[in-house]
Amino acid sequence: MPAASAHRLRFLIGVALGAVLGAVLLRGFVSDASRQVADEAQERQAVVTLEALTSLVQRAGGEGDAVRSAVAAWQSRTPSVSQARVFRADGIRLEASTAPDDAGDRAAPRRLRREEKTLYDRSQRIAAAVQTNREEQHARKPEIEVAPAGARLSLASPLEKNGAVVGIVEIETAPQPFSKQAGWAGFLLALIAPIAVFGGLAFLLGEKRLPLLAAAVVCVAASLSWMGRAAVSELAAQQQRAAEQVAERVRDQATVTQAVATAQGLPGAAAAPGSWDVDDFRQPLGLLTPDGSVNPQRLAQAVGMAARELRRTLLGAGALALTIAGCAKYDHHDGKADVGEVKDAIKADEKKWNDQFKSKDMEGLIGHYADDAYFVAPGVKPADGAMAIRKTYAGALNDQNFAISFASD
Repeated sequence: MPAASAHRLRFLIGVALGAVLGAVLLRGFVSDASRQVADEAQERQAVVTLEALTSLVQRAGGEGDAVRSAVAAWQSRTPSVSQARVFRADGIRLEASTAPDDAGDRAAPRRLRREEKTLYDRSQRIAAAVQTNREEQHARKPEIEVAPAGARLSLASPLEKNGAVVGIVEIETAPQPFSKQAGWAGFLLALIAPIAVFGGLAFLLGEKRLPLLAAAVVCVAASLSWMGRAAVSELAAQQQRAAEQVAERVRDQATVTQAVATAQGLPGAAAAPGSWDVDDFRQPLGLLTPDGSVNPQRLAQAVGMAARELRRTLLGAGALALTIAGCAKYDHHDGKADVGEVKDAIKADEKKWNDQFKSKDMEGLIGHYADDAYFVAPGVKPADGAMAIRKTYAGALNDQNFAISFASD
């Protein structure tokens, strides 16, 4: 095999690595982002439900038969919650409960029992957080507690009277659905397409290094760009659905609480439903309008942040793939090379690349490049010669979060 005949094989391997890395990294990113969007939507819906019940309990006076009747009526209309409890710190008593265990001689109202100290402790933590935040005039400690309870969520919010925390309202959600992982269909298409296209171009171009380099860059960049646009579109759709789910929960709870308040003859005006969508510090997230509708401007900002994270993932995958494709050196013997030796050399170089990236070995990495190598990667300024490539690598290796590993089939 002539010395130059390694070019097509080397660039084809680089394009394949780029496609594989792009597909794996992007699928991982999309799966993580999708899971985060789903988890955040579930937690926001649970917080909205908790805040709606808290507002209803406060309208009912925070204690007495009116609270117990309101909580029971609310529970019967809220299947997303498995149980609700109202605890009053003054008197250390359970004021209302829909928990199955709180029946018979354990039915509310009653004093808290020794084995229920965790409820008392939770109330103390939340009261202390509210007091601290008010004294410091800064949201430093969470005022709403959200904790996993198996497949459910356990949440608690402060119950106030005349501005003072007098207890907590606690709910436990029904089992939460598991988040689905992103499928492979679209990513496999984006993996196969650049390899097939480059194979056809390589057949036409022959063993011309620069045209092959340009073709490799175009194929990998086009593949990553297509996957990136598809991923951003999918995440935007998921975020839109999540926002609509939260808005639907707000509208549902507004209807339920108003119906209960009217039936019970509770005084006071209903709170603005959009005010229930808050963070752990009870500060409005601003993702909904006051009437509980989706805020399109804030949704667009969230989608934009996800797109920026995605671009960074794309740049990392593209830079690594094209570095291997365009700049790696191989030794040749008498103008010929054995296919087995080429494969062994690729595997050996692969191990070197991984070890040197892991240890951030600048000299070892630069040793892979010829003095006149030309470095090209998406989103990175081209570097002509070993010294320019060294400067490009220095910027990446000095980043504490920089980490790359890869493997060939």
